[in-house]
Amino acid sequence: MTGHGCPAIHLEVAGPLDVDVLESLIRFAHSTIRSGCAELVLQLNALTDFPTRLFSDLHRLDQTARLHRCHLQLLGLDEAVATALCTSRAAVTSPTDHRR
Repeated sequence: MTGHGCPAIHLEVAGPLDVDVLESLIRFAHSTIRSGCAELVLQLNALTDFPTRLFSDLHRLDQTARLHRCHLQLLGLDEAVATALCTSRAAVTSPTDHRR
């Protein structure tokens, strides 16, 4: 019966991922996959932080998706990481620091 539920679900996430928000997102994503959804798209926009737990939760979510033959897409993660890296570099580099 896997894949005979909903054809696709699109979840969009933005802003800070505190413990409660991350837990709710992952719980909903797992239940969506287990319900037989053929495809789950997580759109990660403007994330302002990256708790270590996010990456371990995404890894477990990927394993669950594979087990249930659900296509999992992560959109925006590369851009969010790049933005966070640029922001953190700018914060630690002073205007008089000319190292590159």
